[in-house]
Amino acid sequence: MWNWLFSRNKKASDLEVKMNELKIGFLTIILCNLEISKKSDCTSIIEKVEKIKSDLECSSVIDLTEVINLFKPPSVLKNIAVENNWEDQYLHIEKRYEEFNRQ
Repeated sequence: MWNWLFSRNKKASDLEVKMNELKIGFLTIILCNLEISKKSDCTSIIEKVEKIKSDLECSSVIDLTEVINLFKPPSVLKNIAVENNWEDQYLHIEKRYEEFNRQ
């Protein structure tokens, strides 16, 4: 029984690690899109996203408050996505972060 309990806890923590990696992966996608967005000045938002990503990578507990704030209206990030033709990716990532925030 103890083996089952310990393996169950390990699986739960493995899932948390994978979810955190997914959240950080989405930030990486955002950064990649920002870096190729030639129709907008993205310098300040790139710096902000890089800092958030770095903070999340260094922490075992991920607080998504700063990330969620990137998506709240009026969203500079959404405006950049629309201007540079990656709005579909933006909307997909925004939806995922909203789901993460509800959990």
